Amino acid sequence: MTSRNSPVPVPVPAPVPVPVPVPVPVSASVPVPVPVSRACYGWGVSSRLVAFFIAILATACGGAAGEPSVLRDVRCEREGEGLPSSTWEASIEAYEGSDVRSPPAPGSVVFVGSSSILLWDTLTADMAPMPVLNRGFGGSVIANVTHFADRIVLPYEPSAIVLYAGDNDIAFGLSADCTFEDFEAFVEHIHAVAPGTPIYFISIKPSPSRVQLWSEMERANGLVEARTMTDPALHFIDVSEAMLDQQRQPIPELFGEDGLHMNAAGYQLWTSIVRPRLVADLGLQVASPGTRCGSPRL
Repeated sequence: MTSRNSPVPVPVPAPVPVPVPVPVPVSASVPVPVPVSRACYGWGVSSRLVAFFIAILATACGGAAGEPSVLRDVRCEREGEGLPSSTWEASIEAYEGSDVRSPPAPGSVVFVGSSSILLWDTLTADMAPMPVLNRGFGGSVIANVTHFADRIVLPYEPSAIVLYAGDNDIAFGLSADCTFEDFEAFVEHIHAVAPGTPIYFISIKPSPSRVQLWSEMERANGLVEARTMTDPALHFIDVSEAMLDQQRQPIPELFGEDGLHMNAAGYQLWTSIVRPRLVADLGLQVASPGTRCGSPRL
């Protein structure tokens, strides 16, 4: 790993609920240059990668029931928690009202999670021709998403679910182990109702405003990635490596002024990673193949 001076601790902004705009506006994707030399390639060796390779070795060496030892060692001692789910009741009711007025066709890919999903207002255009639904609610943690899954995920009979959460979990003081356990609870809840539904976890992103929490976020990413290696219905989409520069610091050009929420360049980068993966896995046809970071893209 490339050595560097430890970052000076700065206050971590507490996650706050972000109002849900319903219906979610769709606008054309605005091309914004992404620094390919830094965004397309990770540098150094991350703790997430170490956890991932340890998981592979543990499985190959015959861990109990094929479970990587890194997962068997998970111990959650809760010292923090997110906001109560009632915080978003009005937002969830707004989604339900929209569904009544204009019922979504079943079988869409449902994107759900915190503000990084909610604020992805070009999602429909970015994921075309995939039918997608944006059901993000800002400030949420994984447990909140699980709480509302029966109302804003499962009713759509999704062909796949894309989850971005964990960012706020760590910011609220939850450990990587507890964040992982909450991911497990989400998976169990979904698969109890819709067995085998593909669930994609977008890795927790590194951001300038939460850089001091990155090591714990990386560990959570490693645990989730190891878990996805044990179940063909679970998938890990790594966006974090592409968001770090050569010194393994978050690339500021991908973020807005608050250093937490992404700008158009950040979402363009996510699109270049997430969309090709879904297109390939879900068997969708790409109309006009191109390349970005070595992946096909419209």
